[in-house]
Amino acid sequence: MERQAECHCGRLKVIATGEPARVYLCHCQACRRRTGTALHFGATYLKERVRLEGERKVFARGADSGNQIRFHFCPPCGSNLYWKGDRNPAPSMSMPSRRRATRSGKNRCIPGSACHPEYRITRRTARQAPDYGEPSMLQTPLCRDLGIEFPILSVGMSWLAGPELVAAVSNAGACGVVGMAGMSGAQVHARISETRALTNKPFGVNVILARLQEGQIEACLDEAPPLIVFFWGDPAPYIRDAHRQGSKVFVQVGSVAEAKAAAEAGVNGVIAQGMEAGGHVRSTTALSALLPAVVDAVTPLPVIASGGIANGRGLVAALSLGAEAVSLGTRFLCSEEAFAAPEYKQRILRSTAEDTVYTSLFDIGWDAPHRVLRNLTVDEWERAGRPARGGRPGEGAAIGTAPRGNATAELLKYAANSYPTPGFTGDIENAVLYAGESCTLIHDVKPGAQIVRDLVEEAGAIIRGLKALPS
Repeated sequence: MERQAECHCGRLKVIATGEPARVYLCHCQACRRRTGTALHFGATYLKERVRLEGERKVFARGADSGNQIRFHFCPPCGSNLYWKGDRNPAPSMSMPSRRRATRSGKNRCIPGSACHPEYRITRRTARQAPDYGEPSMLQTPLCRDLGIEFPILSVGMSWLAGPELVAAVSNAGACGVVGMAGMSGAQVHARISETRALTNKPFGVNVILARLQEGQIEACLDEAPPLIVFFWGDPAPYIRDAHRQGSKVFVQVGSVAEAKAAAEAGVNGVIAQGMEAGGHVRSTTALSALLPAVVDAVTPLPVIASGGIANGRGLVAALSLGAEAVSLGTRFLCSEEAFAAPEYKQRILRSTAEDTVYTSLFDIGWDAPHRVLRNLTVDEWERAGRPARGGRPGEGAAIGTAPRGNATAELLKYAANSYPTPGFTGDIENAVLYAGESCTLIHDVKPGAQIVRDLVEEAGAIIRGLKALPS
């Protein structure tokens, strides 16, 4: 006998087969809502086979019809199965205990994800879970793989993307990514630990290989975050170790060739960055052309779209081009939790895409193309005839100071790290103001969770409108 139950969110599908018995699916771990569905098989004893989305199989022993069996499993890895009953049989080889399974390495779950002891959903919290409308419309396979509700990631913007922003994004059902560029191994340890203290949801860590410092990779592997995002370099030497520690690996790319190389190296996903993006830009191609080409090149590997996206319309457009999620930087830079100076955020709000410049001007510390807001420094350099490094106006002069961790750093003109953070002393007209062309679409500073909700609600409204169109 076989029955199937599906949560109304469209994400949890459980197929139960076995002798007559009664199985209650009390709630969906993925969306934190009760399924409201029970599989009734009659009475007597049960030996169940449970399958999550046909991808991973787990086995459990059951109890008689007088008991309730609740299946709890980890959405990110699908490996552990917890269950409750009035009379629980002792763990056996057919249903290993969590401790035994973890020690054997067979059921190792991603630290910080839903399988951890602190992740417990009661009926009360299930009823009180926020209602975002119809989340199933935005569900992609990548959401299920990461254990997130919505196909949205925030960019790990070095010091600008700290634990507060990451936790706000992840707690809202998306996936926040913490920045670590320019930090020591000890600082990376501290930032990941602080992030875990603020959220038990999946999150990522951004590793810029071109600016890799001693101890950074070791710290990431030791902390084993659910997701590691590599950028600007060859991730191949680190992928196997990351997977061994239970971390998924994404790589941000700027071309089809780079995407193919990443896929061959064994990554779990590719982030296609269009040249509309702010900050350091790998691509020379617009996202609308790059994204479908990368999707075609690495299928069935999931592809995430990045560059020029700031609202629900952009999210829907990216999904229609084959992306399974979007990665937003400038939009989350204008959040309350982002570690950026208030005047920096306000400058973005007043700007349009035409106010951004794709350049290599701010190259001290990292010589790579980037997109920034036009300011006095850019104008002076252009009026001087765009001189090469070493002959630029005021080159090497101190433009102010800004907090960087527990220290205060002196910022130099034309330095890649001279972006203003809270406590910045100096004129932002001399600083580097990273921002993408999506600044045209950003008009307010609001909490990171509200940004996620607005993206989801707008995208949902657009999809419902498209469905309502006559065929």
